[in-house]
Amino acid sequence: MSLLVAVKSATNLPNVERFSKSDPFCVLLLQGKKEKTKVIDNNLDPVWDERFEFQAPGGLSPAEVLKIEVYDHEVVGKNRILGTLDLQLREVVQKGRMSVNSALRSKTGEVMPQSKIQLELVYTSPQREGGRGGDVRGPRVGEASGVAIPADGGRGGDASASGGGGGVVSGGGGSGGVESIVSGGGGGGGVESGSVVSGGGGGGNDVDTDIAGGDGIDETEIVTGEEGGAEEVGGDTVAMGTDTVSASAKVKSARSKARQRSAARSRLPDKPLDFQVRVHVIEARKLIGGQLNATVKVVCGGDIKESATKKGSNNPYWDQMLYFHFKDHPQAVFDKVLEIKVLNAKVVMKDALIGSFKMDVGTVYDEPEHCFIHKWLLLTDPNDPSAGAKGYLKVSINVIGPGDDPKPSPSKASQENVDIESNLLRPSGVSLQAGSMVVRIFRAEDMPQMDPGYFEGVKKFLHVGTVQKELVDPYCTVNFAGHTGKTPVIWNEQDPIWNHQLNLGIRFPSMCERIRFQIKDKDKLGADDYIGTCFLNLSEISASGEDGYLPTFGPCFINVYGSPREFSDLPDKYDHLNKGLIPGVSYRGRVMVEVDVTLGELPATKQEPIKTSDLERATNFLRRRKYKLYAALDSATAVQPVDAAVEFEISIGNYGNKLDTNAPPQASTTQPTNPVYDGNAFYFLPWMDTKPCVVVDSMWEDCTYRIEALNMLLFTLDRLEGGLNRVKLLAREDDVIIDNLKQLLCRTLSDFIEDLVKDIRWLDETPLPQYFTKLDKLTKDRRTQELKYLLGEANKVLTTDVSLEELIGETEDYVARLCLQTTEPQNAIPDVVIWMISGNKRIGSCRIPASSLMFSETSRCRGKMCGKFQTIFLTVSNINKYTGVLMNAHLQPPGVEKLEDLEDQKGGAQVRLLLWLGLEQFQYEWAKEAMGGNVAVYAETYENQACFVKWGTTGLTRPDWSDAKGKVKQPKEAFAVPDGWKWDGDWFINPELSIAFEADEGLNEWQEDIYENQIRAPFSSWTNDPTKSYWSDVRGDKLIAQENEKETKELTRDDIQPPEGWRWAGDWKVDKNRACDEEGWEYSIEPSLSGYAPFERNVHLCRRRRWVITRLRLTDPKALEKKTQKRKKAIEEGWEYARLANLPYHLTEHSLDLARRRRWHRKMVALNAGKPAVFYFEGEKKKKDKKKGDGADKDERNAQVPRLYLVFKGQTTTKYQLRAYLYQARDMYSADKTGLSDPYCVLGFGRYSARSRVVKESVCPTWDQTILIDQIKLFGDPTTIRESPPKILLNFFDKDTIGKDEFIGKVVCEPVVRFSTKDPAPRLDWYPIDRYTKTEGECLAAFELLLDEGGDVPFEPPKAPSPARHFIVPSGIRPILQKTRIEVLCWGVRDMKRFQLLPVESPYVELECGGTVAQTKNIQKVSRNPNFPDPVVTFDVLLPKEQLHAPPLNIRIVDKRAFGRAPMVGTHIIKSVKAFFVEPNAVQQTLKVCVRLVKSSSQQLTPPVEGAAGLNDIAKPIVADPDASKGSGFDWWTKYYYSIGDDQRTQEDSLMFSETSRCRGKMCGKFQTIFLTPPGVEKLENLEDQKGGAQVRLLLWLGLEQFQSEWAKEAIGGNVAVYAETYENQACFVKWGTTGLTRPDWSDAKGKVKQPKEAFAVPDGWKWDGDWFINPELSIAFEADEGLNEWQEDIYENQIRAPFSSWTNDPTKSYWSDVRGDKLIAQENEKETKELTRDDIQPPEGWRWAGDWKVDKNRACDEEGWEYSVEPGLSGYAPFERNVHLCRRRRWVITRLRLTDPKALEKKTQKRKKAIEEGWEYARLANLPYHLTEHSLDLARRRRWHRKMVALNAGKPAVFYFEGEKKKKDKKKGDEGAEDDSNAQVPRLYLVFKDHHKYQLRAYLYQARDMYSADKTGLSDPYCVLGFGRYSARCV
Repeated sequence: MSLLVAVKSATNLPNVERFSKSDPFCVLLLQGKKEKTKVIDNNLDPVWDERFEFQAPGGLSPAEVLKIEVYDHEVVGKNRILGTLDLQLREVVQKGRMSVNSALRSKTGEVMPQSKIQLELVYTSPQREGGRGGDVRGPRVGEASGVAIPADGGRGGDASASGGGGGVVSGGGGSGGVESIVSGGGGGGGVESGSVVSGGGGGGNDVDTDIAGGDGIDETEIVTGEEGGAEEVGGDTVAMGTDTVSASAKVKSARSKARQRSAARSRLPDKPLDFQVRVHVIEARKLIGGQLNATVKVVCGGDIKESATKKGSNNPYWDQMLYFHFKDHPQAVFDKVLEIKVLNAKVVMKDALIGSFKMDVGTVYDEPEHCFIHKWLLLTDPNDPSAGAKGYLKVSINVIGPGDDPKPSPSKASQENVDIESNLLRPSGVSLQAGSMVVRIFRAEDMPQMDPGYFEGVKKFLHVGTVQKELVDPYCTVNFAGHTGKTPVIWNEQDPIWNHQLNLGIRFPSMCERIRFQIKDKDKLGADDYIGTCFLNLSEISASGEDGYLPTFGPCFINVYGSPREFSDLPDKYDHLNKGLIPGVSYRGRVMVEVDVTLGELPATKQEPIKTSDLERATNFLRRRKYKLYAALDSATAVQPVDAAVEFEISIGNYGNKLDTNAPPQASTTQPTNPVYDGNAFYFLPWMDTKPCVVVDSMWEDCTYRIEALNMLLFTLDRLEGGLNRVKLLAREDDVIIDNLKQLLCRTLSDFIEDLVKDIRWLDETPLPQYFTKLDKLTKDRRTQELKYLLGEANKVLTTDVSLEELIGETEDYVARLCLQTTEPQNAIPDVVIWMISGNKRIGSCRIPASSLMFSETSRCRGKMCGKFQTIFLTVSNINKYTGVLMNAHLQPPGVEKLEDLEDQKGGAQVRLLLWLGLEQFQYEWAKEAMGGNVAVYAETYENQACFVKWGTTGLTRPDWSDAKGKVKQPKEAFAVPDGWKWDGDWFINPELSIAFEADEGLNEWQEDIYENQIRAPFSSWTNDPTKSYWSDVRGDKLIAQENEKETKELTRDDIQPPEGWRWAGDWKVDKNRACDEEGWEYSIEPSLSGYAPFERNVHLCRRRRWVITRLRLTDPKALEKKTQKRKKAIEEGWEYARLANLPYHLTEHSLDLARRRRWHRKMVALNAGKPAVFYFEGEKKKKDKKKGDGADKDERNAQVPRLYLVFKGQTTTKYQLRAYLYQARDMYSADKTGLSDPYCVLGFGRYSARSRVVKESVCPTWDQTILIDQIKLFGDPTTIRESPPKILLNFFDKDTIGKDEFIGKVVCEPVVRFSTKDPAPRLDWYPIDRYTKTEGECLAAFELLLDEGGDVPFEPPKAPSPARHFIVPSGIRPILQKTRIEVLCWGVRDMKRFQLLPVESPYVELECGGTVAQTKNIQKVSRNPNFPDPVVTFDVLLPKEQLHAPPLNIRIVDKRAFGRAPMVGTHIIKSVKAFFVEPNAVQQTLKVCVRLVKSSSQQLTPPVEGAAGLNDIAKPIVADPDASKGSGFDWWTKYYYSIGDDQRTQEDSLMFSETSRCRGKMCGKFQTIFLTPPGVEKLENLEDQKGGAQVRLLLWLGLEQFQSEWAKEAIGGNVAVYAETYENQACFVKWGTTGLTRPDWSDAKGKVKQPKEAFAVPDGWKWDGDWFINPELSIAFEADEGLNEWQEDIYENQIRAPFSSWTNDPTKSYWSDVRGDKLIAQENEKETKELTRDDIQPPEGWRWAGDWKVDKNRACDEEGWEYSVEPGLSGYAPFERNVHLCRRRRWVITRLRLTDPKALEKKTQKRKKAIEEGWEYARLANLPYHLTEHSLDLARRRRWHRKMVALNAGKPAVFYFEGEKKKKDKKKGDEGAEDDSNAQVPRLYLVFKDHHKYQLRAYLYQARDMYSADKTGLSDPYCVLGFGRYSARCV
C-alpha cells in the first residue's frame, strides 16, 4: 500500500529576495515521513517534475492530510517559507487518482490565489495491490512465526524460495526472487468499507523448508486481511487487479527496499561484532484475564530479562528498558529469536502465560534505522494461535550495530490522531475481528456563545426582527482509533438536537483506550472553533475476561469542559483547553450520547438518523430533579495580590454563572472583598465572624443510584487504604514488633470483610432505578462478583499463617482491585467549579466532582466530604485522577499548560469551605454542618456619593443607589420582598470588613510614589522647568483638588501629605532603579496607545518619571489611640472612599478621593423554603420578547439575589497556639547555578503566617527551628476542629540577593490537635515537597495545634544561642543524636561531561552529612589518572539515633580551576544513610571477617575496627581486568586496586605460607626491597619536596598459627630475641634527677605509660632470661651533623613592644630563642636561672666557629632581617610591618667547622664510647628528638632498659599488665565477655646477628641517553648518587 506523489510545478510564487528571485524547493510530509525536491535557482515558476512514494501501512484513512510546504533556499541562514498547502486525501483514497492545482497559503494563513502548485497523486489501496513472494529469510522450522509489520508488505524471495500472495493485498504472487518480485498472477479479493480494509491472498510453498510462504509471507509480512474473493458492500463491488501505475510503483519500491536491506547487511564484515538489542517495554492494553499482576519477560538468544510486576490491572504501564548484549557474527545475531512474553506473575502454574510474540533480530535490523518505535504487538497463545488476540503490548525495539546511533524512544507519544490499528505488528494467520461501533448522538445543552453579535445588537437597536439568534453553530465529531465521524451542523442553536447515528468500522479488540468527542462551532469564513472536548475510557465501559462485556454506554449525558464560557472578540488564549490537551477548567456544556459495539461484520453505512425506537428509549432518561448546592466559606488565604476586589463564584454546570447572561440569577457569589496583607507573607480576605455563604439551585437527571454505589465503594476503599498506610508507617520505625503490626493489619482486614458484606448486601437489596442503561446492569453484576471474590480471598488470608510482607502484598492487591471498581462514567451531574473573580475577570479556578459532595441518607453512601470543612489543595493537572472530594481547594489560574508558569501568574488562593449537594428534599441537612453559626439572608444595596466641592450626588457617574458594581439602580424603596419571604427588621448600615484594613496594614514602612509628566510639541525639545510638569498617579490621572464649585487646583508632590498616623522619612527622590534613562525619564508616543520605553526617540511626545518617598508608622500612643478612635467612628459611619468609583475602596478619606459609598443590608426570613429569593425592583418595566415559535415570555427585568452569611456574632471564639517543628529537609530543588539553594520556609495557617530562617547554600538544610504562632482564633466547636483541622501550607523559597525569591516547593500537612499535654505529642515525619508536578525532596517536621484557653500549654521551646535566638525543636520531639563515624571510599570519576564549556580536569569530592563537611584531595589531571590520590574519607558526625530520621549524604563534585574558581560540576544525594548503618560490635576483629565485609555490596560502608586489618591491608585475587566480565566474582575493592594499578593487591596472595612449595606465595619468607613514598602525593614530581620516603629491605611471612615455627627457618641465620622494654627518665633542674620531670621516671618510649621495672610481671607461658640491662638505641650515636665537616648554627633575636609604641634599637632589650620561640635559659642554681644570648653559645666539642654571628637576610624579611607577627602563637610571621604587629624576630647564623686535630678526635671518640656505655640520650625538651652528646641547653635525658624473655608455650601472647594498675572491666550491653582497658605493653622482637661478612660493591657507570632536560636550555648537568643499603656515593 503506497501513495505516489508527482510534484510537477508551481506558478507565481512570492519573491522574498531583494536583489534576485527566490530559489524554491518543495517539502512533502505525510504520517511523519518527509520528502524534498531539488532546488530551482532564481525562478518564481519552478518545474520540479519529481516523484515520491509514501508507504502507507494498513492503508490511508480518508481523513489523512498531505502537508506541502514551499521554501526559498538560503545558503546562509534559515530557509524562508513561501507557501503551504494542507491537502485532504479523501478523493485519492476513494478514487485512487487525484490531480491538484491549488492555491498556496501564506505564512499567516491567508490564501494567495495567484500562487499555485500542481501535483498528481496515485494511491495503491489494499484492494488494488497484488500478492508478493516470500522472503529469502522465511520462517524456519522451530523458529519465530511470521510477523505483521505495518511498514511494508511481504518481500520477494530469492532463487531458493517460491512465494505466494498474501497479506493485505488482494491478489496472489507467483514464484520468483527479488528480481521477479511482481511476477505472478492475482489472488484473493478484498473490499474497502470506510477506512477499514480487508483483503486476501493466495498460497505458496518454500522449496527448501516446505513452509507455507503465502499466507504468512515471512516474519515481516503485513497481515491485515482475510482470504477470499470479492465482497459486495452496499451494492458496490470493489474490482480486483492491479493498475499500471501502482504496479510500476510497487516494483520500484520493492526493488529499492530489497537493495537497501541487502546493502545494510553487506556492509557488516563477517567477523564477531558487538550488537546491542534494546527493548523498551511501555504499556499493555486489553490483556485477557481478571485483574492480572502482569510482568513482561523478554528472551533473546538464550538471555532472559524481566520487567517489574504491575499489580491488579489489565492495562499496565511499565516504561522500562531491557538490554541484551551480543558479540557474534552478524548472521548469527540476526538469526536469534526475540520472544516477548506477558505473564501473570501471581499464578505459579503452566498457564501463567497470557500471550507472547516472536520475531528474529534480523527483522528489526532490516527496518529503517534498525528499529521499531512505538509499535503494538498483538499477543497470542503460541500453542493455539487461532484462539485470537490475548492483548496488546506497546514496545520500541532497537538493534544497535557497529557505528549505529540508537533512535530515542519517548515514554509517551500522542496517539490522538494516529491510526493505532495500522501501527500493529501481528503474527501471520492471526486476524482481528471485524466490528462496528455505533455512536448515537442525541442532543447537547448549554453551548456557549462562539460568534460575535454585531448584527444582533444593531437589530435590537433598530427594533428589526423578532427572533434573537443564539450565536453558536455546533456540531459534534467522534474519533476512535483513527476512525472519525461527525454530525450535521445545527445553526444558531445553543441546545442543538442532532438525533444522529455514526457507524465506525473497527477491528476488535482495539488498542485505542478512549473515544474522543469534540464539539465544534462551524465558521463560514475561517477555521472552525473548538467548543469543548470530552472522552470515554473503554476500560470504564467494558470488561475483559470470561464474564466480560463489549463497550456499552448510555443513553447518558457527558459533560464537556474547556476554557471560561465568556465570549470575547479577541482570540481565546485558553483555546487549548477546549481541544482536550489538558483538563478544562470551566463547564462548556454537555452532550447526550449512546455507544454500542457489535462484532461480526462491518457497518453498511457510515451515518444515519437515529431510529424512532431509540429516540423514545432515550427520552426516559431526560427526567430532571431539583438539586441544591450550598457552600459556606470559612477562610480565603494565600491570595495573590490583585488590583480589584475579590469574590468567589460557585457553580454547577451553568447554574450560578454570574457572567453568563443566559444563566438565571442565583446567590452564587460572595461579597467582593479587598485582600488584606497579613504583615508577613500572604494576603487574606477578612471575613472574621461573618462567613459568606452561597446557594445554587439546579436541575439534573436522577443519578442517585450510581453516585451512592460509587461513594459506598470509595468509603470501603478509604478505610482499607488508611489501615494499610498506618501499618506501613509503623513498619518504618526501628523498634517495631512484627506481631503487633500483623495484628493491626488483620484488624484492618476484618473491618474490610465487614464492609464488603455490607456493600454486597446493599447491591443485592437496592434495586436499579426505573430507567437504567445496559451498563448500569453490567456494572452492578461486575461489582457484585468482584466484591464476593475479594470477600473470599480476604477470609482465606485471615485463616492462613502468612508473613507480614505477604499480608501487606495481599492487602495492596485488594486496594488495586477495588480501585478499578470505583469509577462511574455515567455520572451526568457536572463538577462543581469554584471561581475566583476580580472585577469581571476570572483569575483562579478549581473543579470538584459532584459525587464527592452528594448527600445520602445512608452515611456509607454519602460523599466523602459532603458537609465537612476541609482544606485540600488541588492542581489543575490531576483533577481527572481524583475521585474523592476536594474541598478547601488551592485555586490556580486557568489554562496553565506548564505548571511552572504559575510562578508568574496571579489568581492563586487557598480556600477552606464547606460544600453540600443534594436533592431539594434534603436541603435542611446542610445547616446541621454549619459549625455553630447562624445562616442569615440579607437584601443588599449601596449608597453612592461623589465629591464635587462637597460630598453629594452631584457629579455621580453611577446611580445614587446601586449594586456593588454600580451598574444596576437599586433604591431601598424599590426592593419588593420576594414571594415566600418577609422582612425581618429595617435597613441598616453594614460595612464590608475589608475596608478596615488599609493596603499598608501590618507594615511599619511604606513607599509612596507619584509621577512627574511632561508633554512636548512635535520637533521641539523637552523643558527643564518643573512648573511646566503636571503630576499624576501610575495610571496617568492628574492629581486635582476641588477648590470650590467652579475652580480646581492641580496638585504637586509638595502638596501630598502623609496619612494620619504616619510621617515622612526623608525627601522625594527620583526612582532610577527601573527601566529608564539616567535622569529617571521614560518615554512614550501616547501612553493610552503604547507603553513607555527607557530611551528617547523623535516620535516620543510624552515622558514621565517616578518620584518616591518613604513614610514610617508613628509609635506615639496618643496618635495611635486617636487613629483607632477615628477608624472606629469611620466604620460606624460605613463610608468607604476611592479616587474614582471604579477603583479599590478604602476606609480613610484621602485628599484625592472623589467617590465614596456605603453598604446597606436588610434581613429576610423565609416563609416557604421552596421559593427563590430573587428581587425584581418596583418601577422597572417588565419587557416581553416573543421568541419565534415560543409562546413563553422572556423576562428581562433587572434581577438581584440576596447575600447569605454564616454569622458567629455573639459567640466566643476559641484560641489556639500553633507550633511547627521544622527540623530539616533533604534532596530539595537546586535553584542556583551552583547546584545549591538558600532555602527558607513560609508557613501559612489560615490568615496567619510566619517565616523560618535562611540556610545558606544547601539542598539538604537543617533548620532545627520551632515556628510558634500564638493567639490564633478559630470559630466553631473544638471537637469539629480536631476532626478536620485547617491544613498547614509550607512554601519553600530560595533566597536571592537580586530579584524575586524562587519557589522551590510546598508541603501541605495537617496538625495534631491537642487539648492538653496529656494528649499524645506529634512525631517528626518526612513530608514530600511538591514542586508543581514533581516531588523535589522531603521535609522532616511535626505540627501541633494547642488549645490555649487557660489550659496546661507546654512551655516555650528553648532558644538557639546568639545571634540567631530562634526557637529550636524541643527535646522529646527532636531526634536523639549520637556520635557516628562515616567512612567513604571515593574511587574516582568517570565520563565527566564538560561544565561551562571547559573539561573537568581537577575535581575533588565534598561529602556533607548532618552539617559536617569533608572532602578528598583533588585529582591533578583526570585525563592522566581519574582516581583520587587519597580515596578513603572518614569523618565524625552527630546523627539521629532513630534511623528513620537519618539525614541524607550529599555528594558534590567540585572542579578546581584557575584563578581560585571551584564550580560544582555534579551532585548526588543519598536520601538516607539508614541502609549503611553498621553496629561496630557486629564485626569480629579478624582478617577473615574484614574480607567478607569488603566483598559485600559497594553500597555498604565498613566501620573502622580497632585491631583488625585496615582497608588498605586486604589483598584480593585478580587475573585480568575486573570490569571485563560482569558477575565475574571480583569484589569491589579488588576492582578499585586494579584501577589504580596496585599490583601488590591484585596479584595472588604473595605472602601466604603453604606446606606445598608450589602453592606457597612467591614472597613468603624471602627478603624483598620495597620503596615507601609519602602519603597523599598527587603528582610523583612532588616527591622531590616531600619528606618521609624510604627504601626498606624486609622479610614477610603470613600463615596459619600451626605453621608459625616455619617462619624462623627463613631468618637467614639470625636469632630471634624478645625483650621487655622500659625507659628511665631524668630532668635537669640545676642537676640531673627526677625533680621537674613532666613524664613518669620509668615509662614507655613516648613517656605516656608508667612502666617501672619492678611492675613488669612475666606473661603466662613466658619466663625471664637474665636481668635488666642498658641497651641504648644505636641511632643516638649518630649526631645530626654526622658525616659533615661544616654546619650552620642558628639563633633568633626576639623583641616585643606595647601597642602604639615603636621598636627599640637596644639589643639588651631583646631575648634569644630557638626557632620554636623557646627562650634560651641556663639554670644557675636551684632558685635562679639565666637568659642566654648569642655570645653565650659555644660550639660542641670537636668543632670551632668559622667567623662571627650574622643576620640571615636571605629569607622572607625586611631589609634588617626582621619578620613581624601579632602573636606568634596565634598567627605566623610576615616580612612587613603593620600597626597591629606587637612581636618581631630575626635569625642570626654562624658556621662551625669540624676540628682535624687527632688528639681532639681521639678524645671525642673515647667520650662517645663512654656515653654509649652509660646509655643516656639527651634532648632540649622531653618531646624533642634525642641525641648522644650533652649540650648546655639540654633539659631532659633518658636511657633504655631491656630484659630478655623466652617462651614456654608458643601459643601464649606476650602482653604485660603492670602490677598496681587496676584492671578495668566494662560490661557492654548484650556482651557476655568484658573489655579490658588496663595499660598493656607488648615486647620488642629483634633478629640478632653476631657475625657479619665484608663485601665490596663496584658500580660501572658508563653513560646515559634521552635523560630529562631540567634546564631552560633543554639540557641538564647530571650526576648520579648511588645508594646501597646504608652506603652511598656520588659520581661527577
